[in-house]
Amino acid sequence: MNSDLNVCPGRVLFSILRKFYFLLVSLFVLSACKTEEKKPITNDNEPAGIIAFNTNRDGNKEIYLMNAEGKNLRNITDHPAMEYGPSWFPDGNKIIAYSNRVGNPELYYFDLKKDTFIRITEHPADDVLPMVSPDGTQIVFMSNRNGESRSVYKMKSDGSEIKALTNNADYEESPSWSPDGAHILFTRQLRDLNDTTHAANGEIFRMKADGTEVKRITKKPGYDSGAVYSPNGKHIAFYGPEGDSFDIFLMDEKGNNIRNITRDTLDCYSPSWSPDAKWIAYTAGTGNNYDIYIINLENGEKRRLTNTKIRNESPAWAPVSVKNKEYQKKHTYSNMKKLISFYLYINTPVTQKSFWSDLVLFIPRFICGMLLAIDFGASKFGVPWSPPANELGLFEVAYWFPQDVAQFGGIFAVFPVFFAWIAAFSETIGGLMLAIGFKTRIAAFLIVCTMLGAIFLQKWGEGVWGMLPAMGFLWVGIYSLINGSGRIGLDYLLSNVFKSKIA
Repeated sequence: MNSDLNVCPGRVLFSILRKFYFLLVSLFVLSACKTEEKKPITNDNEPAGIIAFNTNRDGNKEIYLMNAEGKNLRNITDHPAMEYGPSWFPDGNKIIAYSNRVGNPELYYFDLKKDTFIRITEHPADDVLPMVSPDGTQIVFMSNRNGESRSVYKMKSDGSEIKALTNNADYEESPSWSPDGAHILFTRQLRDLNDTTHAANGEIFRMKADGTEVKRITKKPGYDSGAVYSPNGKHIAFYGPEGDSFDIFLMDEKGNNIRNITRDTLDCYSPSWSPDAKWIAYTAGTGNNYDIYIINLENGEKRRLTNTKIRNESPAWAPVSVKNKEYQKKHTYSNMKKLISFYLYINTPVTQKSFWSDLVLFIPRFICGMLLAIDFGASKFGVPWSPPANELGLFEVAYWFPQDVAQFGGIFAVFPVFFAWIAAFSETIGGLMLAIGFKTRIAAFLIVCTMLGAIFLQKWGEGVWGMLPAMGFLWVGIYSLINGSGRIGLDYLLSNVFKSKIA
């Protein structure tokens, strides 16, 4: 007989598609090897690093992290209380902020590596707006412990040796350190007796780190605040009013040469320098809608990092841009934990009360899986153990099987090769996976679908005895879909390994 008469168009098409698939895989592997040698193109003027900021996107004020592109957001507080005012430690591993978790605002450390927090102040007054010294050994913060108004306080980073640096009835806020740790900037409200406005006149003051030599460095109308030194200490950024809105301003370290760098119709607050001093992050918005922006100090380019209908505010740029790698590593690890958790959700088996109960369930699962893999599936699907007389290439489906599938009609007649391949794969590879307990629920799902098709589309007219083998496989598939592999299977071993990874 002429062999050409036995060639099915579906078989030829599938053979072509299979070879094309392996060609694509080979090209992908080769291209991946090449790309490892390429060096990434970088732009030294592009912003880098991590920015902490406040947001109420979860219904309450939380502290989030994001990269300088506004991506890879991560909630580091995740608590129903209010958290506000983040400030970084020099190594980029911890953040200090204030929270009302115990009723009144207290200061807390948030360890980014351990995902833990520690309360470091305990006082009935309000302790807010902490700022870490450049060497990480001291904290300045605002408190009304004097019983009059907010004043500047200082303590060691472990919460000891608390000392008031200012002590008066004038409202003060926004302390920050000079890069060398020798001076502290802060805002003091200077209210004229005839001024009945809420903000009145706020001016920026500087004092030594021990609270001496307090000196006013701005004499500008309106409420100026949020002053922060540039990384090299030569400039100071702050916010203040101009016209009908607030903007971000720059001045030199002595308070001279003030210039408006945002000139926006939105209100702009809370500047924070990038580690390379090329960008400033700030808050901009109106009403209850504020977002985080950054501005390039060389060309004035503005970029919006958040875009929501809520409040995103008080950005704090991590002091060391290389910590971006640590954050990405942490972020990647967090995503990996989610993937592992999903893997465990799908593959962790249900174990019985005793090993012998699991063994009783394993025996029919193993027998049915091997029957499907070695006999039913291998007769029509190309695997190493297929009968040589069938002349099937690897993962090739027998030419007659798509013809049988096409007789089911409907969508099966439109794509007979596809459904034939899926069914053959489910029996052969799915049966093997079922037998050894690897990805048991996935294999069981494929087998259940295949057996339901066999029962209702192929064997229905043959009576109970004709449907009995498929019904047996269906029953084993259903209980394996529910229980997984039990104790006897690779899923049980792998689940225990992955659980230890995220413990």
